[in-house]
Amino acid sequence: MNAMKMPELCLFVSRVGYIERVDVLLDLVSEKDIAAASNDIGRENVANQSSLRRLAELYGTINRKSFKRVYFGQETCERLIPSSSDISLAVQSSMANGWDLTIVLPYVAPFGAEKIKALCPAIIEAGEKMGSVEVAVQDVAGLSIISGMRNGKVIPVLGRLFSRMKRDPRFPVDSMPHGPEFVPQDSVLSTIRRTSFENYTYVKKLFSLGVHRFGMDALPQGVDTRKVAGGMFSDIYWPWIYVTSGRACHVAGITSPESARHPVDEFCQMECRRMQIEVRKPQAFYSVAKGNAVWMECPGIGDISGNIDRLIYEPYIPV
Repeated sequence: MNAMKMPELCLFVSRVGYIERVDVLLDLVSEKDIAAASNDIGRENVANQSSLRRLAELYGTINRKSFKRVYFGQETCERLIPSSSDISLAVQSSMANGWDLTIVLPYVAPFGAEKIKALCPAIIEAGEKMGSVEVAVQDVAGLSIISGMRNGKVIPVLGRLFSRMKRDPRFPVDSMPHGPEFVPQDSVLSTIRRTSFENYTYVKKLFSLGVHRFGMDALPQGVDTRKVAGGMFSDIYWPWIYVTSGRACHVAGITSPESARHPVDEFCQMECRRMQIEVRKPQAFYSVAKGNAVWMECPGIGDISGNIDRLIYEPYIPV
């Protein structure tokens, strides 16, 4: 990591149960035991262990006290929007651990927008109890709802899905970030490392909506925040990188009737929390479809030019 200062360390989880057993998530197992059990414990657990070791190199011993804030929620599926009781439990756990709280909401269709509106009283209550809470949104619909209720105690921030950057697991692993198979010109590399938050007209509009923070992924090609408009704070998510998603849930299609191989809302049985589809391609980053989204593992934090305010650690794919 080449950032000019060490970013604040945050934890991102999608389920209340993960917050309640955070010590288990952060428990380091010997590398020998991990190697012996790697085929049995699953790729996410192996990635968590290797990532925790990388964090320890940067921050020292990693435990619940290492984190200043917890991100709680989900980014890609409106059926997984946290309930009011989930938010209440997240508030209790955050306060008990001395963490600040960011509630994460997905991009939404009209159905999901109504769910977010119904959740607003619980979000306001969370802000009252904790002094303030952030709400990370992924689309204009969510931003419109949350920015309309901001009061100093509910603070809208942009989730990483707002950052339109090149995310592709097919970039050659061995040639990142400067190999000949990757990009032939430094100008191209520079372009795909930067964000739209360099555009001050755009950022000025975000300021008017109460937004001063955005998220992005720790992309294999690296990220460059040196020209981000003043007044915007940048956060980076790692090690699970969002690749793409859509309304149809291909994982749910595994268990759906033949007439519904591309199911939407009515066929959901939360298959995303029980199964996944691995995408294996030589010389590509490990990728997996969970629910309606595809994620890739980026083992290294990558080349960062400029300041990053927060490093948001994902022990597991946030589904």
